[in-house]
Amino acid sequence: MDWITKLEEWGYPHDKAALASALDALNLRPERFETPLQLASVIAQYRQREPSIASFEWWNPIQQFLQWVWEQIQPWVVDIGLIALGGFITWWAGGWYKAIGAVPMVLGIYRILVRTGVIQPLW
Repeated sequence: MDWITKLEEWGYPHDKAALASALDALNLRPERFETPLQLASVIAQYRQREPSIASFEWWNPIQQFLQWVWEQIQPWVVDIGLIALGGFITWWAGGWYKAIGAVPMVLGIYRILVRTGVIQPLW
């Protein structure tokens, strides 16, 4: 499998050939990645290890890819944040106060289920 096929499979709308050559320059193999988020995570690790990598000319398609990934997950950030907040409260609180953490977790899960069409909105 090559990068262009993988990017088409993910529905990437921008210049696939430029991004494919940039990913090849980083020695990344498409077989290792199942989702765009996994690839974005590895790219972010590269960026943290070598900050000067962003100065190369071929970094622009990668930056465009990262923006596309962010656009894909941005609508879900609040819901994921609610679930994380509820998990933290449940972990941190003691006794019956753990139940308070269930409220934001249930709300976040409910919003995701409604948004994906699994359940109908209650209100």
